[in-house]
Amino acid sequence: MRRANEILKAASVFLPRRSTVPDETEQVIDHLRGHGLGVDPVCRVLELSPSTYFARKKRPKSARRLRDEQLMPLIEEIHAESGGTCGARRITRALGARASRWPAAPSRG
Repeated sequence: MRRANEILKAASVFLPRRSTVPDETEQVIDHLRGHGLGVDPVCRVLELSPSTYFARKKRPKSARRLRDEQLMPLIEEIHAESGGTCGARRITRALGARASRWPAAPSRG
């Protein structure tokens, strides 16, 4: 029980509420592994399957995930330039203005 509480306390930094977002969950597990906690106990406490975590780690990143990783520095730059006041709509508009630096979307077809 003490170990489960340690895991939940450490995970709460990343996940204030239960997350269903795979990237966030993967980051939490990676962070806790770096602090000496095993994948099995962490997954048990977070009610996740360890095999799902390991399968996700082996799988190559999707085109969408790669594109999102390319866009994050631009989004962070725009947000910082606004003094942290830009919301999603203004950031999207600013990204449109900087379209030449925006990575192309993968084709659907």
